[in-house]
Amino acid sequence: MIKIGYITSLIGLGFLITSIYLLVDHRQFMANAREADGEVVRIDIIEDDEGNSYMPVIKFYADGKEVVSRPNVSLSPPYNKSTFSIGQKIHLFYDARDPKKIFLTGFFENWGTMIIFGIVGIIFLPAGLIIIGVIRHKKNLRKWLEARGQKIEADFMTIEINHGTTKNEKNPSIIIANWTDPMTRISYRFLSKDEIWEDPAPFIPTNKKIPVLIDPQKPKNRNWMVLSFLPATALES
Repeated sequence: MIKIGYITSLIGLGFLITSIYLLVDHRQFMANAREADGEVVRIDIIEDDEGNSYMPVIKFYADGKEVVSRPNVSLSPPYNKSTFSIGQKIHLFYDARDPKKIFLTGFFENWGTMIIFGIVGIIFLPAGLIIIGVIRHKKNLRKWLEARGQKIEADFMTIEINHGTTKNEKNPSIIIANWTDPMTRISYRFLSKDEIWEDPAPFIPTNKKIPVLIDPQKPKNRNWMVLSFLPATALES
């Protein structure tokens, strides 16, 4: 599971870095950009895994010289067939040092890709870090409880399916047990935190007692069900 966290974080980081790179590149372009009016002379078909998009080839004049080019593909959105037509007048920016580098003047044409990459990065990077943080917290909690926790025996209640997690078209099981503190008479409901990939029902102890490690000061939030009665294959991820 922690691998998913690292992969998600790296994807998010990659999108953020790309967004920043595009932003810096675009700002450098705009620092030397000039405006011009051009005309669509051809429409090229751009093929990719998501289908075809249609890129206008535009003729315009830069310092009296004719230039024929098309918008920067890395920043241009996936235009459809009806977006442009031959002979259409287009307002654009071009790089004074390299007139073939052009951008159209619309908001999305200038900022769309950067915004999309930035949003994806902002979503994926924190999500991955949260996954990593949660898993590390669980590992630290388990280590602490194994070293300092109090072992109690809870009463087996039931088995539920965790529909929030899926692997190889299977959902892990959750063992639920109940325990009443003999000192305070407060009852606590414990859920197994390990992912159980085999039906645990045949392995539940005959006395229906499930060992649980607890922090006596915070048994509700700091606990770990000990699943040593299950075969190792049931806990393999």
